[in-house]
Amino acid sequence: MINNSDSPYIRGIGFMYIRFCQPPQDLWAWMEPYLDDEEQIDPRSGGGDVMVMAQVVKMMLTKLDWYGTLFPRIPVPIQKEIELKFREKAKLDYQREHGDREVEHERHRSRSRSRDRLQEKSKDRDRERDRERSRERERERERDITRRSRENDRARERRRDSRGRSREKSSTRSSHVGDKKRKHGGHRYKCKHHLRHHHCRKHKEHCPTKARKACQESMEKNIKS
Repeated sequence: MINNSDSPYIRGIGFMYIRFCQPPQDLWAWMEPYLDDEEQIDPRSGGGDVMVMAQVVKMMLTKLDWYGTLFPRIPVPIQKEIELKFREKAKLDYQREHGDREVEHERHRSRSRSRDRLQEKSKDRDRERDRERSRERERERERDITRRSRENDRARERRRDSRGRSREKSSTRSSHVGDKKRKHGGHRYKCKHHLRHHHCRKHKEHCPTKARKACQESMEKNIKS
């Protein structure tokens, strides 16, 4: 009857039967498994006094009056033993409840620490990627500087080579032109003034080359005569 699934009232009658008929020392063994039963029952049958079956069982173990029905008296030693067992059960329930909370709290803290570690690892990876990108940019700048320096060195070398070739060509051209202009009459070289003023009459009379030539011609005439 106490395990009937059709009606809570049939179960209530079953617990009353146990309370009336079983020896007091056996009551705890019979009813203790149902002290956590949460099926609802209204002992007044619609009187508005709804409770769970666990409360019904507890009242039958601790009280003699059940809505006007008197139960057999339980000997004091057995009653004290039942009350002690109720206190022990309450203590265990409290420890279990708070233990579960502590376990859940510890589990939550563990998950939180795990998330923190994962976040920290993610931040470390981000920082490492940033440092690697920074190092790569620095290496790229160094490569650019080295490349530009080499290009500048090659450009300066090309300019020096170009200037050297230009000077060599200019020197060769000047030497060739000078060799052409140095021959004058029977003399090997012309004076600088003659090169600039060979067209003027005064120069023609006083040019050292012409003067020497005139002197030589005069001496030759004197010798012949």
